Amino acid sequence: MYSVISVVRRSVLAVALVAAGIVAASGATAADRRVIVSKDADYAGSDYSTKKGVDLPGCQTACLADSQCKAFTFNVKAGWCFLKSDFGDLAAATGAVAGRVVTSAELTQSLEDRRINELSFLDRSQIDEARALVGDLKRRYGQAGAIYGAVRSAGGASYRGGQFDAAAASFGEALSLAGEDVGAWLDYAVASLGRNPDDYAAKQAAATDASSGAINAYIRAETASDRAEALSLLGGALAKREIWKASIGAYRASLAIRDVAAVRASYDKVVAEHGFRVLSHEVEADSAVPQICVKFSDTLPVERPELADFVTVEGGDGLAV
Repeated sequence: MYSVISVVRRSVLAVALVAAGIVAASGATAADRRVIVSKDADYAGSDYSTKKGVDLPGCQTACLADSQCKAFTFNVKAGWCFLKSDFGDLAAATGAVAGRVVTSAELTQSLEDRRINELSFLDRSQIDEARALVGDLKRRYGQAGAIYGAVRSAGGASYRGGQFDAAAASFGEALSLAGEDVGAWLDYAVASLGRNPDDYAAKQAAATDASSGAINAYIRAETASDRAEALSLLGGALAKREIWKASIGAYRASLAIRDVAAVRASYDKVVAEHGFRVLSHEVEADSAVPQICVKFSDTLPVERPELADFVTVEGGDGLAV
C-alpha cells in the first residue's frame, strides 16, 4: 500500500477487490451495510438474481444479506426484487423502488458540524471549496452509462500506471454515483495530489481538488484510520498550495490519531521550513539604548503582557522586552 506522499493507502490497491465485492470499502463489515431507497426509480442492468413474491423489506433484507448485492430494483406491483451486482445512475421508473447499499454512516447535520469544528485550523474558504466540489461532481464527472465498479477499477488502474489525471477523473466519476463513499474520496484526494499539470492555474486547481477531497473524506469517515489518512492527505495538499499553517495543523491532527513515521517526517519538514521561527535579527549595540530586534515568521500577540516570559537572556536581568 502506498500514496503520493508515502502515507499508508488501502483503498487504491483494494479498488479491484471492492469492485468485485470481495472486500468492503473503508473497512466496513457486513453489519455496517445499509440501504438508500429511492421511489419511482430504477438501477438499470447488472441483475444477477431475482426474488419473486417478496415485499420491499424482504427485498432489502435479501440484498443486505448478500455480499454480491450492491443495489436492487423492486417492482411494487409484481412483488419482484431484482438484485444487482453493480449500479449506475438512477433512472425514472414509475411503480418501482430502487435501493443502493452503502457502507458508511448517514452524514447528519450534527455529524458534519462536529467534523468541521474539528478542522478548526482551516479557513472557512477551504470548507466552502469542499462543499462546492460535492455540488459540482455531476457536472464535472458525470457520464451517461457509467457503472460504479467499472470506473472505480479504472481509476485504480490509471493510478498504478502513473496516469493521475485519468485516475482523478475516474474516482470523480465514481463519486458522482456514490458521493458518500469515503474510500473513493480518499482515492480522489491521492490521485489529485499526484497531478502535476504545467499550467500554474491548473496546478493550483489540482491541489485544491486534493484538499477538498481530503476534507470530504474526513467529514464522512467513521474509522480512526480513515480520519488519520484524510488529515495526512490534507496536510500534503495544503503544503502543495503553500498554505503552511493549515498544513501543519492537518499533519498534527493526523499524528494525534495515528503516529505514522512518514507523516511525522512530512510534518517535521513543514514545521522546520515554514513553522513559527526566527527569520532574522538586527543588533544595534552602538546606540544610546542598545537593542536587538528579532523578526518572527508570524505576528506576535503583542497585547499580551506576558511575552517577556518567553524570552531569556543570560545575565540580562532588568532588560525590557
